Amino acid sequence: MITDEALVQRVKEGDRRAFDLLMQRHQGFVRRALCRFRCFQPSELDDACQEVFIKAYLALTQFRAESRFTTWIYRISTNFALERLRGRDISFSELDEQLHRFPEDNTQQIDLRRDISIAFNKITAQQKQVIYLCLMEGLTHAEVAEQISMPLGTVKTHALRGRSQLQGMLSDWRESSFGIANMERTEFAGGSHCAVE
Repeated sequence: MITDEALVQRVKEGDRRAFDLLMQRHQGFVRRALCRFRCFQPSELDDACQEVFIKAYLALTQFRAESRFTTWIYRISTNFALERLRGRDISFSELDEQLHRFPEDNTQQIDLRRDISIAFNKITAQQKQVIYLCLMEGLTHAEVAEQISMPLGTVKTHALRGRSQLQGMLSDWRESSFGIANMERTEFAGGSHCAVE
């Protein structure tokens, strides 16, 4: 089977059919990458995939075989999803999956999840972006830095400041036997992904 890199070279030489093969080969991969961000409705996914491949086609001259094509197209997919998320409020339902450890029938836990969602939407877009990737995607600071092309030190700063602000806004929950005591065991409030490394 012809490699992705060979197909890319053929596209650069003017073979558009080679790009069709790349699309067919990686459409499922791009779709799954976009789905991870939970920012597209199912009816929007086909159009979103097409947008990613258009961006990839237009930027193909920038592709270097130093990394795999899948790494490169994943980064384009990630950036496209993050553009969609940037400036958009993260909904209670999006955070809910990460906080599913809490009993559904406990009113206090439901209130905590709501307050976390509200607090999350009060931090800066950059902090939200970094913490979202740590929390929702389980990425390390180094992986976040690579995905969004941001210096590692800046990623760590956004993670630390965002986390600190969130803990400040949620300080009333510290006295609760449910809230922060449980929350601090998750990546959200300082597990291995969002803590200062």
